[in-house]
Amino acid sequence: MSTETNWVYRVDEPRGSAGRYSYGDDPERWRGTITSAHPAEGAQHAAALVITDLLTE
Repeated sequence: MSTETNWVYRVDEPRGSAGRYSYGDDPERWRGTITSAHPAEGAQHAAALVITDLLTE
């Protein structure tokens, strides 16, 4: 039995009445899946990884 959890993420940026567009010049970089093998690493952990990557960009 697998205890892994997959968190899917996509980073978009708002464009007013035009809706939302993928973030950055390389949209594929800001979409993906984070796999966690530990129950303590929940959605907040996955979001922190994405936010850390955005801040270091």
